[in-house]
Amino acid sequence: MGESLKVKVVAATPGADTNVYVMFDSTVTFGVGADGDPRNQTLNAHDISRVAFSLENSHLGTIRSYESMDKGLNWVQFGDDISVAAAGATDISGPYDFLVDTYDDVRISWVNGGSAQTTWRPGIKLIRRDRASGT
Repeated sequence: MGESLKVKVVAATPGADTNVYVMFDSTVTFGVGADGDPRNQTLNAHDISRVAFSLENSHLGTIRSYESMDKGLNWVQFGDDISVAAAGATDISGPYDFLVDTYDDVRISWVNGGSAQTTWRPGIKLIRRDRASGT
């Protein structure tokens, strides 16, 4: 079994809009420095095999996953959109588990459903050396 690393969610709480909020971006977490930079910019170099996203959300939205082969200059969606209903008062949506070990960089985004999130507690975990799950 692998180890999990909790990382900071980079997005603010969604407002009354249908904007796209980036929850995780490996080019932000690991950097995209020039050659010789001690930060290595790929998930593979850090043995990250999966990304798990969970949240407590008061209103619906959609999760999208993207991969990049050019350090975040271009992003291509992988997998289908994941529709997420509003979580119950004490419930958590997810975890949504993404197998990412074949990608250089990954971004997980939330497309808000048009209502301000009054309850919003997202969480991202990076899972190292474990291919046991993943969508």
